[in-house]
Amino acid sequence: MRTPRRGAIGGSLVVKGLVDAALQAYRRIDVIINNAGLMPRVPLERLKIDEWGRMIDVNIKGVLYGIATALPHASRHWFANGRGYVTNTTNRIR
Repeated sequence: MRTPRRGAIGGSLVVKGLVDAALQAYRRIDVIINNAGLMPRVPLERLKIDEWGRMIDVNIKGVLYGIATALPHASRHWFANGRGYVTNTTNRIR
């Protein structure tokens, strides 16, 4: 059984490392699963702008980094086989 790889999705270098490790170990990417979620737990009026930035980095940019980094490698295999999958999910980390 193949083991899924995990990593912190907030930065493009982390995602690139995961994609490179998957390609080295398995020589292709069949599925891309992005699971990210971060929600500041303070009232909005406290204006924790740094926390908002981190939330955007993880919840939006992290998902886009995952797709952008893996898709060029995955799509070659997907087009050859007529199928491929990208799944985006979210959760809230406290």
